Amino acid sequence: RCVQETVVKLISKMSGNKDGTKEALDRINEQVEDLAENEVEELQLDYINIGTITPELKKMIEKYPNISTLGLNNCELTSLDNFPKLPSLVRLELMNNKLKPQGLKAIGSLDSIPVSYTHLRAHETGRNLVCRLLLEKKK
Repeated sequence: RCVQETVVKLISKMSGNKDGTKEALDRINEQVEDLAENEVEELQLDYINIGTITPELKKMIEKYPNISTLGLNNCELTSLDNFPKLPSLVRLELMNNKLKPQGLKAIGSLDSIPVSYTHLRAHETGRNLVCRLLLEKKK
């Protein structure tokens, strides 16, 4: 039984699942606890094994239209499909994920996307994105 529980935990950690979504939703609730929806400008969901963005998580994040910074570092993300629509977003942190270059198309144009250690190479991310990354690192 103990071995079975360990295997289940490992599989869920590798795949990103409802537990990751629940943890992300809980963290969002903690961060916005005393704020009105239009006062939330930043969410940090780093180190939560999300894997992929579920419709439930997308809906929750989209409740905050003034988010300008979204941290998704070390979230085991493999895709940005179902990425929330955030009209005020200018900085998306995606360090240490498992994204492929075509996955970045889902997010459109941002001022800054730190993507180091996401298995992306400069020539795969596109010229404009690389320029933004270099500018961000010099600040």
